[in-house]
Amino acid sequence: MTMMQQTDSGWSFPPQFGTDGDNVQLVSGAMQVKQALNLLFMTKIGERLNHPDYGCRLDQYLFEQISAPVIVRIEDTINDAIVEFEPRVADFSIEITLVEDNAFRLHIKLGYILANSDIKDSLSVVLDLQGEEALL
Repeated sequence: MTMMQQTDSGWSFPPQFGTDGDNVQLVSGAMQVKQALNLLFMTKIGERLNHPDYGCRLDQYLFEQISAPVIVRIEDTINDAIVEFEPRVADFSIEITLVEDNAFRLHIKLGYILANSDIKDSLSVVLDLQGEEALL
């Protein structure tokens, strides 16, 4: 199975439409996987009616005091979600650091290789543990 057969194409995230309102923008390949990972991180367990187990439990860390054990648990949560829900990612690494000048925000950098390919990519998001902002 080739990389294109695995990813095909899908709606962009967030969805974008043409000026006539009929044409939806599609993405494929590495961009589709990147957008799917971002969507995975932003989705709470139970939000999808037809797939209630889908998502990443990052919302459980809201209002947590940031500490080394909490960062390890966040990393494990992300790891588990990727392994369970994103088979197009073959190998990955997660790096979590504090956002400078903000004790309630974490910068999460995910480096990954697409399955059955040599394509490397990365995704960076900010997790706000005060609940003021979603992942960016």
